[in-house]
Amino acid sequence: PTDCVGHHRAVRSGLHGQGGPAVHLGDRAQMASFAPERIGLMIAGFEVPHTHLHVVPLDHMGHLDFSQADADADPSDLDDVAEALRGALRSEGHPEVV
Repeated sequence: PTDCVGHHRAVRSGLHGQGGPAVHLGDRAQMASFAPERIGLMIAGFEVPHTHLHVVPLDHMGHLDFSQADADADPSDLDDVAEALRGALRSEGHPEVV
């Protein structure tokens, strides 16, 4: 958008400290699947022309550093992670989102 400040204010006001239903589903599913110390929420948009939320399982602040991400992750590992999240969402009573 041409008005980035306005866009970020709209995102922030939409979150209003809660993150909305999608974030709540994502953090509960990640806690159930991975048992991290906590869940982090990052508002980002550098690599794409829009703002989006990253809901990230964290054991330390370094997990928010995207340069530490595995750029060559095994696709079968990613499939396993996706299925664990889908299973947690189904268990939480949200089969419509998987």
